[in-house]
Amino acid sequence: MDARLAEVRRAFSHHRQRARRILLRLRRAGRDLEHLTESDLAEDPRSGFTDQNHVGSRELTLALGERAGIRRGMRVLDSCCGIGGTARVLADSFGCHAVGIEITPARCRDAVALSRRVGLGGDVGVVLGDACALPFAGEIFDAVVSQSAWSHVTDKRRLLLETARVLRRSGVLAFEDAVRGPRAGSHEEALNGLSRYWCFSLETAAAWREHVSAASLRVEAIDDLTNELQREARRTLQTVRVPNRDTSRIQRSHWTEVLRLVEAGALGYLRVVARRG
Repeated sequence: MDARLAEVRRAFSHHRQRARRILLRLRRAGRDLEHLTESDLAEDPRSGFTDQNHVGSRELTLALGERAGIRRGMRVLDSCCGIGGTARVLADSFGCHAVGIEITPARCRDAVALSRRVGLGGDVGVVLGDACALPFAGEIFDAVVSQSAWSHVTDKRRLLLETARVLRRSGVLAFEDAVRGPRAGSHEEALNGLSRYWCFSLETAAAWREHVSAASLRVEAIDDLTNELQREARRTLQTVRVPNRDTSRIQRSHWTEVLRLVEAGALGYLRVVARRG
């Protein structure tokens, strides 16, 4: 495992969004933990502490599924799936069979446990592995999706080549992520600070288009979702209000910087939809 991958794995091994904390939130709210649904895990208007560890929460996952044309019976790969939130929403709402791949063992275990908890153990599988070296045969997935995850991957070309390899002919790729905005060059120090904190390797929209095309995938649409990132930053800043906790102060500081960079045109968010032709 290279140093960069080890750094990402180490960072996410201690991520604050874990199955234990999500279930604790539900128990405190008086929910019966033996009779939970996917939406119980995915929605929490008070604190936003859910299994949806990406911009836009469950609402944007549903929009991604619609945009990608996910439907019943399809086999879908959730690349860099974290604790499986995206995969569960797609399986539950669209009737597909979702498989997640995740590099961090603890997050794989959480993904499996949460899927079983809401009765989706048979519809959502989770595999420990590297999205740049997928442990799957070629042409077995109808769709590959990813949300707020590929910005942590350094080798985008290899990532896209592996993604294209496992897609069936006419299969669809749909992913969303943070990107460098048109004024990024004027804010390099701030962007580098965020990149160190979140293990980012940010690209421009144009660079993503090149990477996708180089993998012999035909770009069908690039949607600007920067407003969703701006809304996510504001929502997070409203919920992180505990002034005497170091983690909250740090989180608030970084999300304040995200909001500033978005408003300055230095940071954006996009959705890419492409197809294997």
